[in-house]
Amino acid sequence: MTKTQIQLEEWQYESLKRLSARDARSMSALVREAVSQLLGRLEAHPVLRLEEIAGKYTGRELGNLKDHDQGWTESIR
Repeated sequence: MTKTQIQLEEWQYESLKRLSARDARSMSALVREAVSQLLGRLEAHPVLRLEEIAGKYTGRELGNLKDHDQGWTESIR
């Protein structure tokens, strides 16, 4: 393991402290668990950069859209 320091908002620290006492686990263990969950979720659903999805989607002519979609499309132009 690598030792590191973090700064928490006061409310984060207090909530983490309460949770630590309630579950009889160290604050460090809870932080490691939270980081692992976050990283696992990001790896399972990576955020794609625009360059990675360029060319995968094609536009549609307004005439091919349903009426409610056409109205919405025109409203955001």
